[in-house]
Amino acid sequence: MKTQALAQIPETKHAGGPVVRLSDVVKVYKEGDVEVSAIKGITFDIPRQRFSMIVGPSGSGKTTLLNLIGCSDKPTQGTIFVGGQDVGALNDNAISDFRAQRVGFIFQNFSLIPVLAIRPTEAAPEPAQRWPEAARRHSTRSRKRAGFCSR
Repeated sequence: MKTQALAQIPETKHAGGPVVRLSDVVKVYKEGDVEVSAIKGITFDIPRQRFSMIVGPSGSGKTTLLNLIGCSDKPTQGTIFVGGQDVGALNDNAISDFRAQRVGFIFQNFSLIPVLAIRPTEAAPEPAQRWPEAARRHSTRSRKRAGFCSR
């Protein structure tokens, strides 16, 4: 499979396609001779502008699935499209750029760095990048709405 750098990938226009598409995705973890099938051949779409939940009992593969969709891990087989991009076609540097530029998570637990205020915690994943002024204004408005303006 040929991989490409993110800078070479044109921005795709989405006329209503899914924000996430998984096709026959399998994830097997190997530890020595032991294999654990965390994801067993799932296929589904997450539509754009739709609230979606991933639910299931402990050990059912929810975290593995989120790691795959969030490009923190690669499937053993199958394809994953995020925002119209086949993330399996990206090389390691491009997948890092893709995550930094186009993927975000909101965690159930507070993920604040205890010694930092909220704004430096937000910026921690991107120390080499400068936030544009519009992003800083949006961050400030969001903190104010959430009642964190003094943090």
